[in-house]
Amino acid sequence: MNFYLLTEGRTEEIVYRHWLTYIFPNMRQVFRFDQIEKDNFIIKSSSGYPFRNTVLQDAIHTCNMYGKIDYLILIADCDDEDLADRKKFIVDQLQNDGLRLKHGNLKIFLQKKCFESWCLGSIKFNTFDGSSNYKKFVSFYDVSEEDPELMTKPKWFRKSNSIFHFYYFREMMKQSKQRYHKAHPGVVLSKYFFEDIVERIDSTPHLNSFKEFYNFMIGLSTRDR
Repeated sequence: MNFYLLTEGRTEEIVYRHWLTYIFPNMRQVFRFDQIEKDNFIIKSSSGYPFRNTVLQDAIHTCNMYGKIDYLILIADCDDEDLADRKKFIVDQLQNDGLRLKHGNLKIFLQKKCFESWCLGSIKFNTFDGSSNYKKFVSFYDVSEEDPELMTKPKWFRKSNSIFHFYYFREMMKQSKQRYHKAHPGVVLSKYFFEDIVERIDSTPHLNSFKEFYNFMIGLSTRDR
């Protein structure tokens, strides 16, 4: 089995190349399509909005050209839009352009609201002691108790919900003596952190968009054994 994972941002491209090895320990990452043989995956970032420009269209053309990709997987932020509406927009756009895969399947997964929303599901790295700058975030919405995906921004925050989630997670990491930057995700790359997020979806009804992505990927790994 081979798959091509198309991400929205550079951070996801960096992180998923690690996370996927925890799900698919027997698969090997390659960096060019002419290197794909068997049990390979390739990850590329669109560095923007993969469904609002030609990136996804180009990905479909590339998959059709090589004919070795079993799954083209798009993963992007939902931001402030309804999850179903954004997914419908992507599908409608492809249908309007007359694009389809000749071999394999297209799967679309949306991060609600963004990648950092999933990361906020970490319990082991949430070490709020009640006396720090992190207090204003926890006082507004405690992600250790409530579903991070359902969190909106406070009235005093002028930017988007996704940016608020990013700031929240960055402050959360500071509490556990970790650094998080878009270009350097740090401990987020680790198996320990990844398993912490998986534990959250196993023990709560939270992070449904992550659960959808994880369950699909773990299902592929089980079926391929």
